Amino acid sequence: MIPCKLVHDTGTMIRFRTSQLAELPAASADIQILLPAGRLVKCHFNRHPQNPNVSGADVVRYIKQRIGFKEREDVLVEQRTTTLWAVHLLDGVVAVAREARVSVDRVRGGALQPQDLGCLMALADRENDRGRRIQTYQRVLRPAGLRRLMVELVGARCMAQGCAVCEQFDAEWGNGSGAVIADVHHIEPMARTIDHHPRNLCILCGNHHRFVHGSGSWSVRHDGPNVILARGTREMVINRPDIFIAA
Repeated sequence: MIPCKLVHDTGTMIRFRTSQLAELPAASADIQILLPAGRLVKCHFNRHPQNPNVSGADVVRYIKQRIGFKEREDVLVEQRTTTLWAVHLLDGVVAVAREARVSVDRVRGGALQPQDLGCLMALADRENDRGRRIQTYQRVLRPAGLRRLMVELVGARCMAQGCAVCEQFDAEWGNGSGAVIADVHHIEPMARTIDHHPRNLCILCGNHHRFVHGSGSWSVRHDGPNVILARGTREMVINRPDIFIAA
């Protein structure tokens, strides 16, 4: 994660600091950006020695719609692959971090730590007690920073026993590619339990995630940290580390 700014000025762009050049591609390149609204757009990274930036018609249009002339907004850029980046807004994440007593400096610096996950999930539990379930889901679970914490905690690897698709993507398309298809899945359905604690979460590849949600109802059985999802006579074993033992 690289902290940077949306800038609407005579040069409307995503602007980085010159001190961040070491974290950015070694040469200017055409890339794709996943905007916070979920739209994937084509743009260009310009490795200018005094003004590294990302620009492009769709990016400029998004920035102009979001902020006024002469305004700037802090964001985080996640380099998912060399040519696929994602932009994450900071305002909602920082608000949640303050309430959860997670370091705002770590949030703004793009340096969230795996232990922050517990603080954010504890906030979710407290908000559940106050009956603010849907708001908690929108404010705490949706920010991409939290998804990244979950991936950092356990790795971007599908936990379904025998699945190596994320590793195969890494091998074929480069390290970090597997994270693009890694999803966070609620073991007990979120709509029923509103349980966002790590005990109720796992990482699944896109294929297993879609299969679980689209192929009927599943029973859930816990076996230590692992989870067995059963449908009819068939079972899917979710292998999880010891930190995920259900309370």
